[in-house]
Amino acid sequence: MKSLYTFITEGVLSDIDDTISNGTTYVDVENWLNEHYNINGTYDINVLKNDCIVNVNGDVRMKIIRGGYDSLTNGMFRFGTVNGSFDANYQNLKDLKGSPRIVTGKFSIKDNNKLFTCEGGPDKVFSIVLGHTCISLEGMPQEVESFIMCTNSNLKTLKGCGKAEHYDFSESPYLESLEGIPVGECVINLNGCKSLKSLKGLENVRPEKLMLTSCKGLKTLDGIPAKFANKYNDNSMPVLDVDGQIMGFGEAVKWVNERS
Repeated sequence: MKSLYTFITEGVLSDIDDTISNGTTYVDVENWLNEHYNINGTYDINVLKNDCIVNVNGDVRMKIIRGGYDSLTNGMFRFGTVNGSFDANYQNLKDLKGSPRIVTGKFSIKDNNKLFTCEGGPDKVFSIVLGHTCISLEGMPQEVESFIMCTNSNLKTLKGCGKAEHYDFSESPYLESLEGIPVGECVINLNGCKSLKSLKGLENVRPEKLMLTSCKGLKTLDGIPAKFANKYNDNSMPVLDVDGQIMGFGEAVKWVNERS
């Protein structure tokens, strides 16, 4: 079986042109990479259908300067496949344009100085960490092998969220809607999301564990996943993790009613 890196790189390199038509030279791109990034590995600069694509076999880390950079690539190129991790923490980004198409390791945008959206984000990653200044998931990778972490965020909705095994949106005080989490088995951490009033949006999700500690605004279990509400309507099925206590559906209903 081909590795993810081998498979996607063969696709990216299958239709290579010899020149960059927009006037940018290979030396320009190489200089930009060396100025803005630390690359622990090797990279190739290629042109696919008049777009400059940089593939990296190794880890990529954007350099940290006072105030941060406001662009991942300045429109000069886009990363193709990064066979490793991609780290652009502590920058001044407004979006993720220029992101790698594929990241076989962790993709991380933490402690960004500016409110940013996931517009232009990767297509596939192993895992993704988005910092507290993230305000929109639209444009984020739709295929995440492991986890999506976006804690203490400014998110109001999960629209655009990709499919993953583990979601952590804990301590996101403005999160009002859970619409957007794809159907599938997963673990969901919503601890401290005090603006949530219901669980609408989770009806068809199949969480193995749903954590709702300190969700002080939760007034109803409307939207509770069907795997819990339809068949397991007693206290035998774990539903909520509240302050470390596992509750069944019946206990959860009582817990919510007592808070209303």
